[in-house]
Amino acid sequence: MKRLKQNLLVALISLLLNGIWEYAVCTYFYDNDIVSNMEILMIQATFGDVVITLFFFNLLMFFKNGEKWVFKTYDYFNLSIYGIAAAFYFESKALNIDRWAYLETMPLVGETSIGLLPALQLAVLVPLSIFLTRSYYQKR
Repeated sequence: MKRLKQNLLVALISLLLNGIWEYAVCTYFYDNDIVSNMEILMIQATFGDVVITLFFFNLLMFFKNGEKWVFKTYDYFNLSIYGIAAAFYFESKALNIDRWAYLETMPLVGETSIGLLPALQLAVLVPLSIFLTRSYYQKR
């Protein structure tokens, strides 16, 4: 039951942070004219971000053998790296099937076709969601 509550709090925090990010970024950096159902895609992307966050949270807890929130700085760094990898995978897949498109204002990661903002989103919000959840539980 305790792990379920932790997962629910991670999901809620992740939903709030990613929802705000998606709506802020999509307006200015995604081509809403090409994609007719952008509103639905933003909702789906937000829920996908929550699932990614929950996956990495549970993976980390598994490798920590259920230790009670014993996270080190490198754990958050690793979560950032995993977030970037997930962003590259999902963004490249979505761009290849024309699920969405970037505007020219979207900064790209180096010479790739992947937007910098989606990579930063998961690099920052995955560990931040888990850090905020951890902070909540440590204060209790």
